[in-house]
Amino acid sequence: RRVHGCGGVAGEARCLPCLRSSCATPDARLTQEADDYCTVCWTDHLGEAPCLQLGCGHVQHASCLLQQLRARWTGPAISYAFLNCALCKQRMTHEYLAEELDAVGAVYAAHRAKALMRLEFDGRKVPEGFAGDAGDYAMALYSYYMCYQCRKPYFGGEARCAAAMGNANFNERELLCASCSSGAGNSECPKHGSEFIEYKCRFCCSIAVWFCFGTTHFCDPCHNEAGRNDARTDCAGVSANPECALGCDHPQAPAEFMLGCAMCRRAGGDF
Repeated sequence: RRVHGCGGVAGEARCLPCLRSSCATPDARLTQEADDYCTVCWTDHLGEAPCLQLGCGHVQHASCLLQQLRARWTGPAISYAFLNCALCKQRMTHEYLAEELDAVGAVYAAHRAKALMRLEFDGRKVPEGFAGDAGDYAMALYSYYMCYQCRKPYFGGEARCAAAMGNANFNERELLCASCSSGAGNSECPKHGSEFIEYKCRFCCSIAVWFCFGTTHFCDPCHNEAGRNDARTDCAGVSANPECALGCDHPQAPAEFMLGCAMCRRAGGDF
């Protein structure tokens, strides 16, 4: 009987089944062969580099999977499609990837906890017919971004607003939470910490997501117009406009303005 070299990685608790078509394998989940392309890189055959068989049964290059996990999401807003198998979209599992998966898991846990806090803060409920729990709904409803400086997820408005920008080119150094924005000054609420500290967009009545040029806070749509911006509203806050989306008084755009702690604003307190 012909013996083929192992195509897996060292130290696996369960070895990769042989990918050569001439070998019989008892693994009914194995549907790929050594001559098939890796569906992560699409440049090399599976047999050309060490591979992993994921929990779903599909096989990809080990190095390609690590690179996919380390690159994380492709746009400015945090998302988790990169955790899924390229073929079946099931969540990836493998002991070789455990360190990277655990690191992303910590981000996911923080993101989910903050989104649930925001959902409670907004007084919103999971709509009837939604396929998931409150945490799933909150993460689908709101956009969160990774602060370049403190490396923590921060709130950036509703996901439908972020969708208006799409995955345009962006500079991750410009993604800063309100607490880390230059010149933030008093950026910690004595009651609620920094989680609900917010700036308004310089050009409209939206929560800022971006801090660019060391001077300017933008929401997603206004950031997409950077360099061509005009004030998108003449609103000067609720005293002049009871329908102001921010629910507080603020300077008329264009102007920089720290909204302070959203929790305290909601309660009618001072930041």
